[in-house]
Amino acid sequence: PARSALRVIDCLATNLPPTQVFPALRQLIQRYFSSANPAERRAAILALGVSVEGCSEYMTPLMPQVWPVVETALRDSDATVRKAGCIAVSCLCDWLEDDCAAKHATLVPTIMQLVNDPVTQRTACTALDALLEIMQDSIDQYLVLIMERMVGLIDTAPMEVKSVVIGVIGSAAHASKEKF
Repeated sequence: PARSALRVIDCLATNLPPTQVFPALRQLIQRYFSSANPAERRAAILALGVSVEGCSEYMTPLMPQVWPVVETALRDSDATVRKAGCIAVSCLCDWLEDDCAAKHATLVPTIMQLVNDPVTQRTACTALDALLEIMQDSIDQYLVLIMERMVGLIDTAPMEVKSVVIGVIGSAAHASKEKF
């Protein structure tokens, strides 16, 4: 049911005008995200992530209200909510590049902490990969930190994480160009 619900949200967001989808969805996201139940908080942040494809232009002026929700999700006490936060960051990076790139000072350190946690490692690496793709020159200040951590993960991480780590390294190389 959860995956079906997310597919329905994605379908509505991509096929209906965002004015008909996002205001109602935003109210539900706010209600569910303030719940004590981590499953509801996870659902809220995933709904936000899947809706961005169809609602990105509508969401752009609302991003000052959206970012605190995303940042809170990345720091949530429940690992499933933190993973969902990483998924939402990946989705946001795909559709709201400038907004996400401008948040690098908050996103990179937070995501790097999640990379250090084996429970969130894979989704955090995926979010980092998406962020590195859009960072351009801002990557320079993080390149050494990122590469040291990624090289360490190649030696220690499980195989399913290693494949994502390789993607992060490739994105870092692409974004940093000759500085890599």
